[in-house]
Amino acid sequence: MDGTGARTYDHLLVRRLPWRARGLRPARVAAVFAAFLLAEAELGRRFALIDLPALWAVLAAALVVAVVGALALAVALRDIWRNGAAGFGHALATAALLALVFAPFAAVAAVASARAPLPAVTTDPLDPPPLATLRVPGAFDPDHMRRQHAAAPDLVGRRFTLSTVELHAAARATAVDLGWHLRRDDEPDSEDTGGGFAAEVDTPVLSISGEVAVRIRATPSGARIDLSAATPALPHDLGLDAWRVRGFLAPSTRSCANPPTSESADE
Repeated sequence: MDGTGARTYDHLLVRRLPWRARGLRPARVAAVFAAFLLAEAELGRRFALIDLPALWAVLAAALVVAVVGALALAVALRDIWRNGAAGFGHALATAALLALVFAPFAAVAAVASARAPLPAVTTDPLDPPPLATLRVPGAFDPDHMRRQHAAAPDLVGRRFTLSTVELHAAARATAVDLGWHLRRDDEPDSEDTGGGFAAEVDTPVLSISGEVAVRIRATPSGARIDLSAATPALPHDLGLDAWRVRGFLAPSTRSCANPPTSESADE
């Protein structure tokens, strides 16, 4: 009120109206688009709609878009923090979405930096079961085997008090239960002969194919099983091959009628 009692609006001329933070909308659009690209990559590989070169291109595009979104979000947060701009709630939601997009890239980078790259793994360094279709340069040479022993000393063959026929049946059933796709199956002709099979296996995410070769040989007290595994499509195996071998041997041990002998982890 002025001196005469009339209402005035002079306060509106000096009051600073709230304004929306710069970069907030571009950051939100970039975050949503990057998440869409990741989902598209997963679904495209799951349903065999894109090949590996297209997958790498989509993942690279998702990372670039996410980085652009993070830079735009930084501008928005600066306006919110320093100038009191509106949009903190939207900025928080955008940051959470960007964190989800960056999470798989960060996880892969962390695992790759913590593990030595191995082109393949085997439980028999002296005579690795040959991979049927994959040719992996540098696999199973002396330097590779030293790095594998340092990274995964527990990867050794298993001996069981079973015949080769019984062990082959149990191993094949385990592979099927794990979702492996058998590509070659050499069943032992008798309990005195060996056998094995080769299987195609996919990564849990993005369905990148690898191969596992399983070999069974007769021993004086039963049979021995050895494996080789490789995922050459990945620039770094991220420990997936060793994880596959361990995941196979654990249920194989439980599914066999007789326990492994005391010589299970030898050579």
